[in-house]
Amino acid sequence: MKLDFALTDESYHTATALLFGPDWYRPRDPERGFLAALYVGAGVERRTLILGEIIRPLPGEVQWSSTRGLIMTHRYYSRAIDHLQGTAGAGLINVHSHPGPRVDSSPPLPSPQDLESDRNELGAVFRALSPGRPMAAGIFSAGGGVSVREYTFKRPSTSEEALRFERRRPAIRFADRIRIVGRRLRFQEGDPHRKGLPRPFDPVCTDSSILLWGERGQRLLAEISIAIAGLGGVGGMVAEYLARLGVGRLVLIDYDRLELENFNRSQGATRREVRRRAPKAQVYKRVTTGSATSPGFRALARRASVAEEEGLRQLLDCDLIIGSADDAFARQVLDHASYAHLIPVIDGGTVLLPQPDSMVIAAGKSQVAGAGPGHACLECQGVYTQEEATIARETASWGQYVGANAMPAELGKELRAPSVICTNGLVASLIVLRVLSILLGTTPSAVSGLQRYYIESGELHWGAIKECKPTCRKNSFLGRGDSHFIPTGVDLRWKAVREAESKPLS
Repeated sequence: MKLDFALTDESYHTATALLFGPDWYRPRDPERGFLAALYVGAGVERRTLILGEIIRPLPGEVQWSSTRGLIMTHRYYSRAIDHLQGTAGAGLINVHSHPGPRVDSSPPLPSPQDLESDRNELGAVFRALSPGRPMAAGIFSAGGGVSVREYTFKRPSTSEEALRFERRRPAIRFADRIRIVGRRLRFQEGDPHRKGLPRPFDPVCTDSSILLWGERGQRLLAEISIAIAGLGGVGGMVAEYLARLGVGRLVLIDYDRLELENFNRSQGATRREVRRRAPKAQVYKRVTTGSATSPGFRALARRASVAEEEGLRQLLDCDLIIGSADDAFARQVLDHASYAHLIPVIDGGTVLLPQPDSMVIAAGKSQVAGAGPGHACLECQGVYTQEEATIARETASWGQYVGANAMPAELGKELRAPSVICTNGLVASLIVLRVLSILLGTTPSAVSGLQRYYIESGELHWGAIKECKPTCRKNSFLGRGDSHFIPTGVDLRWKAVREAESKPLS
């Protein structure tokens, strides 16, 4: 299983200010340090250590000794343990600085003294806290490099094992990668022992895009993993666009099957796949594999709902999530996941209202919104409401389209919503432009907020909300990982599909 270390952009700046800034109790000390809470977020193929709240040292709690090196006092550790014991799922990370050269951004390597100190100090904290809490140590270098190593101690089960605990050496594993999440998304190599080779890209297939963001940007795309939740008219296009741009890995989540009724907007699908009612996730695995420009491209197809625990876990392996499932229940789940697990979410969709007895579109909007650390949440931006999410959770028919001229007898029937491939393509393009802005910084002014295109007037506007409302709770679980309860449940529509498919043919 891969191991990442993630922190918000705000936490990164706070940490570097503590370790290298002028605001320090003994500014001439060659090394400085602090303690912080540590959380875990686990997907299917990736485990992420997440930097939580920093426990700022008081005067005298962190000292430098010319003979013993950096010392974090027992008083400081005791105060940190008191804080962590009352916080569900929180472990501890100790972080210190390496002054070193200011031009070297490679991951710093711990000294033998660092490893010995960690074994003793983190081992003591491990025994003081309840089971299951993560333990780690990190180093920030003056040149910008970061390395984090996780310690796995075996909890003694007998008195004899307890006596030998001090002599046991814990298992140590370095985070493969450092993920810094804010309005932009940044990555750094994390393991000082591994000289990671950048993933290859095809300079011929991608030469036109390399003219915009260079080989460095193209390599970054080749190393990124993106999840797409919902592979309808919008999500299917987004999947192919990203594959052609050179994204290295896609996780495709949808429980629906391809039907003749949605063939007119399922870009890349074939009539043969319609006849055998192929799962959309498998259709777009084929489409993206055939259109990918990254030599190491990989697509994973999963027939699941992201509103359920199984589907959500697949998304937690990814660096960015595209939400194109037109469902307030799924949007609420993704909104919570984006903050708890530090994974940006980009949501998009279209609504069209026809004019009765006319070919004129009475009203319509296509919109794209981003959420996650550094961005206002989807709820505060008005993408969904709590009431809509509750209704969607409890009603399998939530969101079904009712025509403007529907007769009372038609209200109980399942009607299809108007949808055309051109409006889907508009939303898909805006989503992918937002992806490029977050990853590569291609359009800095368009990296955050809600964009809405009004079809009847042909105007594109930005939403007024740029920050979460004062009453929003998202910051209370920012970076809490698996310790935060994400409101997953049973997707009643997916349940109905499973039950229908499990019935024997008559």
